[in-house]
Amino acid sequence: MTPLIQRCCDDLVDNIKKQSEGDSVIDMKEIASGFTMDVICSTAFGMQVNSQTEKDNQFVSYARRAMRTQVKAIFFLICMTFPFMKSIMTALFETPQFGGTEHFFKKVVSDILKDRNSSKIHRDFIQIVTEDSSTNDKSEDTEVHQGSSRFHSRALTEDEIAVNSLIFFSAGFDTTSISVSFSAYCLARYPDLQDKLIEEIDRTLGKEIPTHDIVMKMEYLDLFVSEVLRLYAPSTRFFREAREDVSINGWLIPKDADVTVCVYALHRDPEYWPDPDTFDPERFTEENKAKRHPYAYLPFGIGPRICVGMRLALLETKMAIVYMLQNFKFVTCHETEIPVIFEKGFLLRAENGIKLKVTQR
Repeated sequence: MTPLIQRCCDDLVDNIKKQSEGDSVIDMKEIASGFTMDVICSTAFGMQVNSQTEKDNQFVSYARRAMRTQVKAIFFLICMTFPFMKSIMTALFETPQFGGTEHFFKKVVSDILKDRNSSKIHRDFIQIVTEDSSTNDKSEDTEVHQGSSRFHSRALTEDEIAVNSLIFFSAGFDTTSISVSFSAYCLARYPDLQDKLIEEIDRTLGKEIPTHDIVMKMEYLDLFVSEVLRLYAPSTRFFREAREDVSINGWLIPKDADVTVCVYALHRDPEYWPDPDTFDPERFTEENKAKRHPYAYLPFGIGPRICVGMRLALLETKMAIVYMLQNFKFVTCHETEIPVIFEKGFLLRAENGIKLKVTQR
C-alpha cells in the first residue's frame, strides 16, 4: 500500500507548488481533501482518480456530492446499507441531488469486480473483502460455531461489497483529510516545532523517498502527530453500548444503555492535560504518557471497535507531512484564521478553510 501513498504524496507536492505560485494563499482544507481522496480511492478501490488535478473526474464529482455535508454523508450511507430506507430518508432530508449516486458507486464496484476475474494481482480493500468472501463461499450449508451460537458463513453479495467499500471510503476520507490539514496548520502556527521536525526529516531522510518503516520510526514526527490528534481529533465523539450494568463514581450505567464519549472535551480536560489549549508535542514522550490515564487520549476510539483504519490514517498523515516538509515550510498569513472556527457536527472541520502560505525549501 505504501507505493500507492507515495504516488499520491508526489501529486500532493505538485499541487501545493502549483497553487502557491506567485506567493498565493493556499487552502489546505481543500488540498488535503484531494490528497486523501486519491489515497482512499487507490487503497479501497484500486483506482487512480487524480482528484488533485482532475476536478471534473466523474468519480470525484459523485464522491464529493455524497460527502458534501456531514448529514448528507450519514444519509448516503443509510441509503446504501438499507435501500428500503431511501424513500423515507429522501423525504426527511429533502436531498434529491442524491439521485443516481448510490447506483453509480454500485456500478463502479461491479465493474471493478468483473475486472478482477481476469486479473489476479490487486492489493486494495476490495481485493481483501473479495478474497475473504471467496474463502467463505464454500457452501451455504457450512456452519460456523461460536459458543452456543450458530452462524452460516456465505459469500458477500456485490451490493454488500459495495457498501463495505463505501464505509471504508467515507470513514477514511474526511477524517484523514482533517488530520493532514490541521497538521499543516500547526506547522505554520508553531515555526520552532516545524524547524525541529524538518531537522529530524533532513537527518533521517534528506531528499530520499520516505518509506513506511522509516517514517513510522521517526520519534518527533510521532509526538507532533499525536498532539495534532489531541487538539484536532477528527471525530468529536464516538458511541458505545453498555454490555452489562456498571457503576462509575456512584453513577449507574445500565446494561444496553447508549454511552457517548466526547473526545473533544476529553482531550481538553485540564485534569489530564495541563494547560490544555497549548500545543505541546512533549506531552507524548514515554515518560509523560506513563503519568497519564491510558483512556485520556482516544482519537481513534478504544476497545474491539477501535477504528480499523488507524494504521493507514497514521501512515497517510505522516507520509504527507514528511513529503511536504521535504519541499516546503508553512507560514501563516493575513487570511489564516486564529483560532479556527469549527463547523457544527460530528467531525472537526474548519468552517472557513485553512488558509496558509508556503515557502520553497
